[in-house]
Amino acid sequence: MALVAGTVLLGCPCVFFGSWGAAAAVNDSGSPELAEEWRERLLPIDSPETAARVAMSKRWPNGEWVAWLSAESHGIWVRGGGTVVIKDSRGQVRAFFGHVCGGFFLPCDCKSLDEFYARVAQKYREHHFD
Repeated sequence: MALVAGTVLLGCPCVFFGSWGAAAAVNDSGSPELAEEWRERLLPIDSPETAARVAMSKRWPNGEWVAWLSAESHGIWVRGGGTVVIKDSRGQVRAFFGHVCGGFFLPCDCKSLDEFYARVAQKYREHHFD
């Protein structure tokens, strides 16, 4: 009985802190495989309205827009943590790797697509598709 009680008393904190550590761990290396998968998903998108079914999006007053998918960096179980794939109104699909908090990584207060990419490039490293 004492052995069971001791195991429970020692085991519960280990499980709790182990789970907490896994949730807090940072995984922001990005995934080329996930980037390619998401690239294929974003290719057919031709507007923010089309993107609404599969991705987040932003449109600027001048008509330029972006649609994106991103993988949170927090939690070791997140597939492809730190992966961001963006399609824009110019038809480009670009991928970036780095730290993504909460999935809402994008600098959406930018005034244009060029400013947007300049700010993304400051924070993330670009992954080039083969």
